[in-house]
Amino acid sequence: MADNYLTRYDSIIWSKEAAKFSLVTLMFVVIPAGVAISARFFKKEVRFFASIVFFFSIFILFQLTEGFAQWLDFNWPNSSVSATFIGILEIVLLVGLFWGLFYLASNMSMKKITLVSVLFVAGISGLVFYSKQRLDIELYPQSAAIVLPKNLLLVQAGSIAQQEQSNKSLFEMAAQEARNLNKEAND
Repeated sequence: MADNYLTRYDSIIWSKEAAKFSLVTLMFVVIPAGVAISARFFKKEVRFFASIVFFFSIFILFQLTEGFAQWLDFNWPNSSVSATFIGILEIVLLVGLFWGLFYLASNMSMKKITLVSVLFVAGISGLVFYSKQRLDIELYPQSAAIVLPKNLLLVQAGSIAQQEQSNKSLFEMAAQEARNLNKEAND
């Protein structure tokens, strides 16, 4: 919540934020409890706290990955290489999460656990990708702005003139896309 408070530029409704983070906190208890209960069902000797430690370890790795992604985005904004690298790293961590949860909770073989984990993550990734597809037109180009201390900057920052040229080309591309969509709608 503190990170969310420090990085927000608009007003914060604390009751909504508290509800959101309470739900996330509840998730950290429910998922390991589900793993421990299913382990009991499959007669495996897995304790509740072992599944909590595993789940929190993966969560910490996700947080470190997110911090590394922000650092990369700060140094090389709009870089497809860093975005691709972070995306692959997050998918690997997600496969590792499901692999570990299935390993702790069931008696399946390693091969089956790996197959189920990969298929599960592929299905989730496909659904997330499909749900993010939008057909509406963005009238104003948006760019991410991450503010970090200057000593973390490895490359020279871009000039305002470069940013202005980049934004101008984005507006031209958006206008062309709008014309194409209007033409398709009229045809």
